[in-house]
Amino acid sequence: MDSQNRPPLGEFRVPTYADIEVVLPFYTDPVGREFLGGAVSDTVGIARIGEGIRLWDERDFGPWVVADQAGVVVGWGGLSPYCGGPGVEVSYQVKPSRWREGYGRASWITAFGMRSSAWG
Repeated sequence: MDSQNRPPLGEFRVPTYADIEVVLPFYTDPVGREFLGGAVSDTVGIARIGEGIRLWDERDFGPWVVADQAGVVVGWGGLSPYCGGPGVEVSYQVKPSRWREGYGRASWITAFGMRSSAWG
């Protein structure tokens, strides 16, 4: 889909524990995780989602839930500490059925537009 025919994107929002059920497939789906180290168990996925939610309280940045204009969750990603050090990593995942619609690029743009406090 070229950029002129691409639908406008929805919202990027801070996740809550109520989002666990809709975010969990981003950790457990083998297709979506093919290039990200593979799928993990529900237990590991839930723990990682919890870590991401807590980042917002502890550091005022973290992953976000990406929803389309209808409110359907299509992605998950954002900023996280890189390997526990002072660096910051940008990461994102988009449902395979929604690839090539601009959500990955929008995730990068959103991450780089965040307050500089996230960058060190």
